[in-house]
Amino acid sequence: MPGWAILAAIALYTAILFAIAFRGDRQALYRQTGGGHAWTFGLSLAVYCTSWTYYGAVGAAAASGWEYLPINLGPILAFTLGAPLVRKLAEEGAKARTTSIADFISARYGRSRRVAALVTMIAVVGSLPYIALQLRSVTTTMEALSAAGGISYEVDLLLVAAAFAAFAIFFGARTADVTAHNRGLVHAVAFDSVVKLLALIAAAALALWLFGSGRLAEAVAETGAGATPANPFMAAPAWDRFFTLTALAFVAVLCLPRQFHMLVVEGRGRGGLKTAGRVFVWYLVIVSLVAPPITLAGLWGGVSGAPDLFVLNLPVAFGAAPLALFVFIGGFAAATGMIVVASVALSAMIANDLVAPLMLNRAASRKGEGFASLMLATRRATIAALMLAAALYALYAPAEMNLANLGTLSFAAAGQFAPALIAGLYWRRAHRDGALWGLSAGFALWALCLVAPAFGADIWTPAAPLSALGLDPLASGVAVSLTANALLLWLGSRLAMRAPRVVAAEPVGEASAQGMPQGMPSDRLRALLVRFVGTQEAQAAFDDYAVAAEQAAPTE
Repeated sequence: MPGWAILAAIALYTAILFAIAFRGDRQALYRQTGGGHAWTFGLSLAVYCTSWTYYGAVGAAAASGWEYLPINLGPILAFTLGAPLVRKLAEEGAKARTTSIADFISARYGRSRRVAALVTMIAVVGSLPYIALQLRSVTTTMEALSAAGGISYEVDLLLVAAAFAAFAIFFGARTADVTAHNRGLVHAVAFDSVVKLLALIAAAALALWLFGSGRLAEAVAETGAGATPANPFMAAPAWDRFFTLTALAFVAVLCLPRQFHMLVVEGRGRGGLKTAGRVFVWYLVIVSLVAPPITLAGLWGGVSGAPDLFVLNLPVAFGAAPLALFVFIGGFAAATGMIVVASVALSAMIANDLVAPLMLNRAASRKGEGFASLMLATRRATIAALMLAAALYALYAPAEMNLANLGTLSFAAAGQFAPALIAGLYWRRAHRDGALWGLSAGFALWALCLVAPAFGADIWTPAAPLSALGLDPLASGVAVSLTANALLLWLGSRLAMRAPRVVAAEPVGEASAQGMPQGMPSDRLRALLVRFVGTQEAQAAFDDYAVAAEQAAPTE
């Protein structure tokens, strides 16, 4: 396919996306009640389905049969059997007027700045493989679809990263107010979800038609392969890996920064969660059903290229060029939604939890001048830096790290938030020290047991004894890191009970005076916060340092 046709399709789709976003910003979407909002909310949650789901599910199915299923099964279980947990998380986030997962977890542990900073750093490092996955998938599919190819893979990938950085900055960092609701973003992500679902359904429909029409049998005969290739779905999965991936997906749909952002930050206080959850569950069911026919058609039809690209190469191989272009746009939509929402969430976390605490004291002596513009510049620079780091990750990660492997690393990193988050919701004695110990240990073991081996490091890890017993390396690494995380959370909290307690039982949203510049006049502080978070949130914050001043002592 000519390169100009691909670029024209991307430009047209991007223009449509911008139009939808601008229209959504002008509409009072969240004043609506009823099914319209709930459907939009539910479709926006499908930002979960990234290039890993779109391309990587078929790649995983071709290699390991039913191993593709846990990535969708985990969220389905979370929004059905785990619905009370999802509902409690959303309700508490609404009470907190939370801005990110770092903000939420730190609020459960006395508004600890150290907890917030640690969560932010883990989120950033853990998200890099996932963003790299999107960049790699878009670049690879562009080159696969284009007859002329690109300049070079490396240059093409860097250009894609630069384009996505500009896109994310325009979409997600237009104002300094991180509490402003991105109605247009929610609309755009919901539209992305519709496009990628329709593209997958169209590819699956082609696969089914090939089976029914006899074209697939002709293709097998033409390849001279003789017997029909083996069916990967006939073999039982490796159950330890299957259950590990399911558990990771269960917590990742709540703990990944972009998922938390869409579920809690953008969805807070708006109702419709029950219906939205059903929409999301049925979306995942459909996505799960389309993978097997595409996989078998790709394997049995002798489709060239890596299995990760069967979704795209299947229509190419059978002469359906318009469908191939539509499938490419679906993959582009999957990458766009993830990158934009993740960038919005991560840039807000870095600005709020790493930069802002350093700048508040300086702002106290400068009357807050330039603070809002500094925060906006920080968010934009963060997006650019994240995209560059992800591009380098995608370029230098081992070639054998396919889409599924890159995504698994990010899921395992996000899983480290689960013990602190769940304990903060249900265990009144959970303590800041325990959260710090658990998160630190879990993150260190994630890097040692999962990341280092993925990059070819031949070292002994604490997960080695479990692997020696025959447990899958992923299952071993996740078991060791999460067990240490939970145990140290419990131990640190128990030991801290003898000291004056930092109450995780404090309702989320009840503020402490910690982190505010001492001696700063209240009118100056109010003006500073108004510029940073908006008038409504600043007033709410002051109504809360009035309550907390009477009830709570400084925590750090």
